[in-house]
Amino acid sequence: MTPLFSLKKLCSLWTICLLSLTLVACGGFHLRGAVDLDPAKQSLQLSYDTDVSDGLLDYKLRQRLQQGNIDLANDGNYRILIESVENKQESVTFTSDARVGEYTLSLRVAFTLVRNSDKSTDRFVAQAERIYSYDADDQTAKEEQAALLRQELYDAVVNRIYSTYVRFAPKQ
Repeated sequence: MTPLFSLKKLCSLWTICLLSLTLVACGGFHLRGAVDLDPAKQSLQLSYDTDVSDGLLDYKLRQRLQQGNIDLANDGNYRILIESVENKQESVTFTSDARVGEYTLSLRVAFTLVRNSDKSTDRFVAQAERIYSYDADDQTAKEEQAALLRQELYDAVVNRIYSTYVRFAPKQ
């Protein structure tokens, strides 16, 4: 009786698999979010209007820029100016019998991108919204879910700011 797979067939199959993987990896495959960054954009100044303060936004934005290999410097070629941050939380109760409510969390960040060499600017808005239902009797679960969704909101807005910066080409 002969085995189902001979050593020769297994080696051939293994070689084909390795060759296929190599071709996929070399054939223009890019990870989501992986871009070639203009060298001039690798140096950035991050600033906030005087009345704007949001520690979580600042932390997450600095972290995302660092992941994108963008150096923060006071003399950067470009500048992101965060002009306003609006955090909204709305609550709706359906009926008194259902004891179920709905929360809408939203985050809106207005910012300006400036090319420092010629002071050309463009204004943008990054925003995200999350809606969830909760059981009014379970306060702990509601707070945990809200905290998780708030983190997601900030991540979504920060990614929009980052991608806007990477694609930014000032109007001539």
